[in-house]
Amino acid sequence: MTADRSDTVVLIGDPPLRAIARDVIVGMGYGVFEADDVASLPLDPPASTILLALLVEEPAFSISHSIRSMRLLGYQVPIVVMAPQVGWDLRQRALVNGAVDTVSLTAPVQEVQDRLRAALVPPNP
Repeated sequence: MTADRSDTVVLIGDPPLRAIARDVIVGMGYGVFEADDVASLPLDPPASTILLALLVEEPAFSISHSIRSMRLLGYQVPIVVMAPQVGWDLRQRALVNGAVDTVSLTAPVQEVQDRLRAALVPPNP
């Protein structure tokens, strides 16, 4: 998938984590829409939205509630959970609840970009 500035990645999470993710995503050539939490998302998803990045700082964060809420709002694009550290428990909770991947924000930038690009490729039927 070729990056297009009109394609938008929605970042949901705390400002410090969004700043890290924003730099990576803008560096890939995508536009960014930011929200503090799922409740701050527009009720009508922007048509240009291609990916949701849920930024998680604490292990006890309710991934299932957040993903369900995003789907109920009409966001039907891939979801990637991003965190400073991705452990087995976080990865399992994210994938079981419908995320396509989990990505560590402390990984090398190229790896983060590669994983985000992979999340945008539709699965083979």
